[in-house]
Amino acid sequence: MATPRTLNAVKGGINRLRTKGGPSPNDLFDAVNCFIDASGCPTSRDGTTITYTLPEGTKGMAAANGVLVVFCHQVVGPMPAGTQLEVINNPNNPADPIAEIHFAGPYLADSFGAILYVVAEFASGAVFHYWLQHGTTWQANTAYTLGDLVIPPTPNGLVYRAERLNPAKPVWQPNVTRSIGDIVEATVFDGNQYEVVATVGANPRSGATEPAWNTPDGALTIEDVDLTPTSEGSIGTTTPPPAPSIDVQDRYNNPGGNRPAEQQE
Repeated sequence: MATPRTLNAVKGGINRLRTKGGPSPNDLFDAVNCFIDASGCPTSRDGTTITYTLPEGTKGMAAANGVLVVFCHQVVGPMPAGTQLEVINNPNNPADPIAEIHFAGPYLADSFGAILYVVAEFASGAVFHYWLQHGTTWQANTAYTLGDLVIPPTPNGLVYRAERLNPAKPVWQPNVTRSIGDIVEATVFDGNQYEVVATVGANPRSGATEPAWNTPDGALTIEDVDLTPTSEGSIGTTTPPPAPSIDVQDRYNNPGGNRPAEQQE
């Protein structure tokens, strides 16, 4: 066992080279819980004061957006003031607890503030990378569309994504029969369903071009309709073309069956 030495001055910094005769008293092999002041004297670092008592199971810590963020695989609490919980799961096993947070720090930012990038290792040994998006705080009597992210008024570490409630309706297509009460969706779903409330003509059909959908609730979208007569019916009346004269010869001026019998050979 090495003989302890009292250091009152360090001139060589940290030196881990093995030298003949043993290490120099002017060098350090390592320095823990101390710092070297301007005079070269090792000085003890001030101890850490425990400010927060965090729920059991939380791991890691990162400073972002004015709070200290910790992580867990499930909702725990309550969280002390000035801290925030982020729940991250092993996507293959949500019950797998977090063993270690290898990295957690701000990565880019949006209108809500810094976005955290997190690398977590779980008890199973699986390692996953996360980018924690923000959400708006939930409000009553508010219309949310597909994909919107919201958080509860009292944060619990989770973000909730708006999903579809009703079954999917037929997607808009050109040249399809239209009847009052029909419901369709845009070819690129925008969170709305569109109901036919009025039609034009005796056999209305969708046009060749998808309309520009008016997305606010209750807004009216005018769809170009195809009024071309089809085999299913016609709009209005049409006049058939006149029949050709019976004495019309064919294009090669060769007499045929259309000429009067007395002119045929």
